[in-house]
Amino acid sequence: NNKYGGDAKCSTSHITQEELEKAFVSVMQKVIAEKDAIFTVCREVLDEVLDTSELDRIATRLQDQALGMAERVRKLVEENARVRRDQEEYQREYEALATEHEKLSEKTRSVEEQKKDKADRRRRIEVFLCMMEEQTEYLGFDPYTFVVLVDRVVVRQGRRLEFIFRNGMKYEYIIAD
Repeated sequence: NNKYGGDAKCSTSHITQEELEKAFVSVMQKVIAEKDAIFTVCREVLDEVLDTSELDRIATRLQDQALGMAERVRKLVEENARVRRDQEEYQREYEALATEHEKLSEKTRSVEEQKKDKADRRRRIEVFLCMMEEQTEYLGFDPYTFVVLVDRVVVRQGRRLEFIFRNGMKYEYIIAD
């Protein structure tokens, strides 16, 4: 999309819509021929790599720690209101708890981001598998299938196209001159 944008022009060759469509049909025929192996690998990825149960346990533990931390802060504030104490010492304790709480919050955010990333990747693979399940042969270009299955196409030197599918697979196609 940015081939002609900016000062440095992209030096890759021009690819026509027709060439792109023909390449996609050819790549899809390869994908369908390897469908069973692709399904096996994708299911393994879904079951093992994208499982969030360990992250769920970590998130629960962090939430429990955060609740404990909030309780400690509450008690510290209550004690400071009831008992006369050195305010510098109180402030140091309060700041230490606040710093600890911020670290817990950052860890929690990180775990939640990891869970979201895995859920997004899982959804992309499931959509890919659902779409592929319907495919028995691929004879002509279908824009809907292209949009649903392909994340992006990279045009390389030598009129090579790299199709990067939404499930992470990559296929290369070389356009004959």
